[in-house]
This record gives sequence, structure tokens and C-alpha cells, in this order.
Amino acid sequence: MFVTCPSCIGAMPVMRIVYFLMPLFLLLSVVTTTPATAASDSTDNAYTDDYDDNGAETDAISDPLYRVNYAMYVVNDRLYLLILEPVAVRYAQVVPQSLRENVRNFFINARAPVRFVNCLLQGKGAAAWCEAKVFVVNTTVGILGFDAAAQRYLELETTGEDLGQTLATYGIGSGIYLNWPFFGPSNVRDTVGMIGDSFLDPLHYLRTPWRIGLSVYNVENDISLHPGKYQDFKDAALDPYYAFQDLHVQTRNEAISK
Repeated sequence: MFVTCPSCIGAMPVMRIVYFLMPLFLLLSVVTTTPATAASDSTDNAYTDDYDDNGAETDAISDPLYRVNYAMYVVNDRLYLLILEPVAVRYAQVVPQSLRENVRNFFINARAPVRFVNCLLQGKGAAAWCEAKVFVVNTTVGILGFDAAAQRYLELETTGEDLGQTLATYGIGSGIYLNWPFFGPSNVRDTVGMIGDSFLDPLHYLRTPWRIGLSVYNVENDISLHPGKYQDFKDAALDPYYAFQDLHVQTRNEAISK
């Protein structure tokens, strides 16, 4: 997802803003982070990555930039509920689900270089070979990836690997919790990974208007396939900010452990 920089001529991808702000967040993480730090001692301790696959207890989520992160959560929440989801609902009314699933397949296939390289970096040769086969089959038989032919006919699956997971396998800690505008929940390690992965994403090399347009379209298409899911989760949460934070951390830890 992208924004327009009012001080610049034309559109500037949010990724460039991330590049600019990353050193500041790294500095703040060094200055402000304390062991098992959270926004408030009484509340945040309830929102931790409680256990790993072996049932071992892990550290609390470090959220020293709580006020900034919460402000970004509010921005993202309003953007999602007031703009992104309403547009996605209208889009779903005119575009059949089967076509929207084809679009999703295309974007998943386009990120094959990201998954392939990170499989290699993690020493997962078999998974890298599988990614290569899926990409070739879906790009040819599946017509540029719009049809997930490898999954349907050959029962091959993609891995979902990214650089954030790769860095985790090298023993690099997550760092402080971050909530980026438009990108949502993350941390220092995954932010670095996101920047690195962008250079392997074919969309990164398109002209800016195309890159922005396709990225926004991908987001809208994905939302249209899960109508109401965000609001349902939010309504079921006692505190949505911490619930989304906890969900993100647990989801990432599960992906890393595979």
C-alpha cells in the first residue's frame, strides 16, 4: 500500500518512507528498549508470545513506541474500515469470486523469487526446488500464474518464506514491535526483511504508477476474498490493538518454526 508525499512532486511509495524512518526506529530501539518492555506493565504482560512449539515460555513483546504504534493502528483501522473494505465490497459485487481468486494466484506467483531465494538462504533445498517447479508450471500451464495449475494437478505447494523468517533462522532477534502506516504490524527484523524482499519482487521494478496501482489492487482484491473478517476479529477482542499485536506475533512465530 502506498501514500503520496505532499512535499514531493508525484507519488512516493511508502517503502521509501520506511527506508527513511528505519534508522530512527533503530536508534529509538537502542535508547528506549528494556527487557520484556511493553506499553504498560499491568496490561502488556498479558499480550506476549506465550509459548513456542515445545511449550517453552518466551519473552514479552517489546513495545516501547506504544503511543506511535497505537496512532498508526488507528490510522490503519480507519483506512481499512472507511476506504479499503467498502471499495472491496463494491468490487466483489461486480467481479466473480473465481476471477478474484485468479488475480490472487497471479500475485502469489509473482512473489516466487522472494520465496525461492529465502528457501535457499535457509538451506531448504527441497522447498526451493518445489518453488521453482510451481513457478514454472503456473507461469506456463497456468498462464502467468492466474491458474494455480501446480497446486491443482501436481499437488505442489508454496512455502511463504521471506527474509524476515530467514533472519530469524540465523538467530537475529525480532527487535521492538512496530506498526507501520499501511503495512501494519511488524518489528525491526521483519522491516529489514521487507525492504530486502522488495528487491526480489518483480513489482519493485515497474514504473511508479504501475507499481502503486498494482499494489493497491492486490490489497483490495485480497480484502474482497475475506469480507468482514477484520471487523469480526476486532469485535471479538477485548482490546483490538493488543489482539492484533498478539495475532501478528503468533502468526510470525508459527511461520518461522516451520
